[in-house]
Formats: sequence, C-alpha cells, structure tokens
Amino acid sequence: MKNVSKGFTLIELMIVVAIIGILAAVAIPFYSDFTKKAQATEIVQSASTLKTTVEICMFDFPDSYDTQCLAGSNGIAANLGFAAGTQTAIVLPGTKVVANKNVTIIGGVPVITIDATTTLKNKAGTAALQYILTPVVASAGIGWVASGSCVTDSLCVQ
Repeated sequence: MKNVSKGFTLIELMIVVAIIGILAAVAIPFYSDFTKKAQATEIVQSASTLKTTVEICMFDFPDSYDTQCLAGSNGIAANLGFAAGTQTAIVLPGTKVVANKNVTIIGGVPVITIDATTTLKNKAGTAALQYILTPVVASAGIGWVASGSCVTDSLCVQ
C-alpha cells in the first residue's frame, strides 16, 4: 500500500518564509519613503498661499518689497506657527506635519520658510524637515527656488 503524504514539507515552508522575508526587507524601506513623501506634500501645498501673497506684495511694491513684504503686513499672514510671545513652535490647526510658516527678508527678498513637526524627520532621522522658497525676480515674472532639507532629501517636489 502506498503512503500518500498530505501538506507541505519543512523545506517547502522554509523556502516560502525566506521569500516573504526578502520581499519584506525590500518593501518596508520603500513604503517608509513613500509615506514621508506623502506627508511632505502637505508642506509644499501649505506654501502655495504664502507664495501667492508674497508675489502680489512684490508686484505692488516693486521698489520696496524688502521692507514692505514682511510677515504680518500688506496681506502676508503673520508667523503662523509660534505661540504668542514665545519661540515655541505649535502645530497649525488642520495640519499634521506643518509646525511653522514664516516670511522673512533674507538678502533683500522675502523668503518663505516652512518647518515640519518633529514627527516628519529628515532621512538621517536627526531633525525636522525644512522647506525654503526664495523668489527670483526676472523679466518674465517671479520664479521660486526651493531649498532646505526637504528638497535635499528628495521628499518635497514642486
């Protein structure tokens, strides 16, 4: 009489477990980067309203935007991320990753700086991401140059 085996052998099960382990080792880092890029999209989108107001201010005051286009003046929102009277960043209402948005004058032009919450760290995992937009005035209009750790880590794409 023949002995008919049913089920999988131990070696077959070990091969399946090894294949699943290899796939997981490859997939988890990709998933982590994907979720960071998705969260960083909120940072880029939060800059759009500030970009528009800064551009309008720069067109309204072409000769003096270095003094007129500051946070809290001429239609540009005040620093949206610090608690009143302190330098303690607070999470903006309705956001999960944007901790601070501000417009400051650097090199004679209004520069937009957006800081992420500490939950969204750079790829090294040491500091929160930062997204910096600097306007470039040209004959065709105003262009924007993005910089900061969010750009160098390839998480913020315009």
